[in-house]
Amino acid sequence: MSEKPQLSREEKKRRILYRKRRKIIFPVARLTAMIMAAITLVFFIVIAFLGVLPFKYVAIIGLVLLVINAILAILAFGRKVKNSTKVVQTVISWILSILMIIGSVKLPAYKSKIERMFNKVPLEKEVVYNVYVMDNSSYASMKDLESRVLGIQSNMNNEEVTYIFDRISDKMNTKNITQKNCHSVIDAVNKLYNGITDAIILKESSASILNGYDEYKDFATKARILYTFKRTERLSFETDAVKSITTTPFIVGIVGNDEWFLDDISKTDGFRSDVNMLVVVNPNTSQVLLISVPRDSYVALEGDTAKMDKLTHATVTTGIQGWINTLEGMLDIDMNYFVKVNFSSVVRIIDALGGLDIDNPYAFRTNAYAHYDEQSEERYYNWISFEEGPIHLNGEEALAYVRERYSLPDGDLGRNMHQTLVVKALVKKAVSPEIISRIDKLLDALKGTFLTNMETKQILELGRMQLDKNPDWEIMNVALKGYVDYAYSWELNDQRSMLILDNESVNKATYYIKALLNGERISVGN
Repeated sequence: MSEKPQLSREEKKRRILYRKRRKIIFPVARLTAMIMAAITLVFFIVIAFLGVLPFKYVAIIGLVLLVINAILAILAFGRKVKNSTKVVQTVISWILSILMIIGSVKLPAYKSKIERMFNKVPLEKEVVYNVYVMDNSSYASMKDLESRVLGIQSNMNNEEVTYIFDRISDKMNTKNITQKNCHSVIDAVNKLYNGITDAIILKESSASILNGYDEYKDFATKARILYTFKRTERLSFETDAVKSITTTPFIVGIVGNDEWFLDDISKTDGFRSDVNMLVVVNPNTSQVLLISVPRDSYVALEGDTAKMDKLTHATVTTGIQGWINTLEGMLDIDMNYFVKVNFSSVVRIIDALGGLDIDNPYAFRTNAYAHYDEQSEERYYNWISFEEGPIHLNGEEALAYVRERYSLPDGDLGRNMHQTLVVKALVKKAVSPEIISRIDKLLDALKGTFLTNMETKQILELGRMQLDKNPDWEIMNVALKGYVDYAYSWELNDQRSMLILDNESVNKATYYIKALLNGERISVGN
C-alpha cells in the first residue's frame, strides 16, 4: 500500500482554516435559505391576494420563485458545495429577501393609492338655503322681515317649502310674511332687484347658476346673505352596474365641471357640466365609442319635456342623478357608471402621464388661458397658440385646449371635438407600456381626482384584463350636432341661446351605442 503524501505545514493550516470557515458558512447558508423561503411565501401570498395581476402572471411569478428557492436551497444544503459558492448563495438570498420585503410593503401601498384615486359617492348631501336681501338694505336680522314680502321659487317641492318655513319661523312670525312665488332663480333675483320682494330664499346650488350669465355675476356684491340654514338629504344613484366589466359591454358617463379645488369633487350638484361625454365600452370586441354632447344642448331635463333647458343646467339643481336621467332619456339608454372630474383633475392626470400628443386639425389662439397655482390659490392669465398638425400638450395646455370655444370655427361643437381628441390621447397613453415607468408619479398625482360609483374591484378587473390580453383598443367618436337658436329655459324662465340638436345626429349616436352594447362590431367615420 502506497503511503499518503505528507502535507506541508502551510497546506495543513489552509485545510484547518477551510474547515473552521465551513462550520460557520454552512449553518448561515442554510438559515438564510430557510428565511428566504419564509419571505418568499409571504411575498407570494401578498401578490396572489392583491388582485392586481392576472392569474397567469401570478402563476409564472410563483413558478419562478419556486425554481429560484429550489436552486438556492440545493446550494445551501449540499455538503459538497464549495464555501465560496455558499457565500454567493447567501448574498443572493439576502438580496432577494430584501427586495421581496420591499415588494410586500410597496405593492399593497400601490393598491391603496389606486383606491385613493377615486372618491366614493357620498351617501348624503347638505342642502344649503340662503335668505338674500339687497346689500344696501337696512335689514339686520330675520325679525326685520316681518310684514315684508318674501320671494320663493315655485319649483321647490312641498316638503322643501314646509321645511323652509319651519326653520324661519324660529326666527320670526311667518304669519306676517307675504309669500311671492318666483318662477326661477332669475325671476327671484329680478324681483329682488326691482323691489317687488324684500328678500328671497334660494338654494345655494341654484344661486350658482347666476355665475354663468354676465348680467348677474355681480349678484354676490349687490345682494347679501341675511340668514343661512341647512338640511341633510339622503343620496341614491340609479345606475345599472354590470356583473363583469371585462365580459359585458357598459357605459360610463363623464361629467366635468369648471371647479379648481379637489375638495369640490365630491359635490353632486350646484355645478355646471362643461364636459358631457359617454364612453361606451365593449371589452369583447375591444371597441370604445366616445359620445360628446355639447353643454348648451337643448334637452328635456330628467327626461321631462316640460323641463326643456340646456344640458349644463341639469347638474345645477338636480345634480349628477338628474344629469344621468337627462342623457338616458335623450338617447334611450341605461348608464352603468359615472365619473366626475374638474380642472385640477385634468391638469394632474396629463402632467403625470408626461403630456399628450394629438393631431390638431386647425390653428387657433385661446382668449383666456388660465394657469392656477394650488399653493397660492391665484389664477394667472396669458395667451397661448396651438399650431395645426401634431402638437404636444402638458396639463395646463391641454386644459386650455379643451376649454376654448370662442375662437373656434364651430364654437361649442369644436370644443367637444377637442375634448374627444384629448380623451382618445389619454386612453392611448394610459394603456401603453410607458405607463409602468410613471406608476409612482401617476398614483401620487391622481389622489382624490375622481368621483365615481364604480367599485375599485371593477377598476382592478379592467386593469388585469389589459395586462392579460393587452387588447388593441379601437377608439371611435360621435359628436352630437345642431344649430344655435333662442329657446325657453325652464330653469331661468327666459329665452336663452341654446344648441338645438339635430335629430339625425342623436339617432345616429343611439344606433351606434345600442349596436356596440349588443356585441356588434361597428365602424364609425370620423
